[in-house]
Amino acid sequence: MAEKKTPVEQTSGTSDLDAVGWIAHAIPAALGVAALIAAFFSQKAGIQTTLMISLLVAGGLLIALSYLSLTRSRAAWSFVISLSIVLAIMTLFGAPKIRTLVGMHMALALVIPALFLAAAVMLSTLGPRYNKS
Repeated sequence: MAEKKTPVEQTSGTSDLDAVGWIAHAIPAALGVAALIAAFFSQKAGIQTTLMISLLVAGGLLIALSYLSLTRSRAAWSFVISLSIVLAIMTLFGAPKIRTLVGMHMALALVIPALFLAAAVMLSTLGPRYNKS
């Protein structure tokens, strides 16, 4: 007898994901939510509009692409990997500035680039899942 799938599994194809797959998609989505929150607070603090818009775009893209990647979109999967790598490099070189402005320890400022890098590496291990579709 065939195993019964939930409606989410029938439409999205997420039934074959293991814990690494779920975490790999959750990290960029969580960082996207954090970027949207940072955009809100940057607008309240009167920081440059350019920063607010770039945080809104990056946050929205990370959330949308993480969701679409869960539904087996190969284009979204590859784009969220490349976006995570670019943002990891950007935040890596921006960490000293953040450390100076906020007054935090350098190791704490390097957590965000490490998360972006971890997400990119974990997502890249899911390649065979996207070759099937």
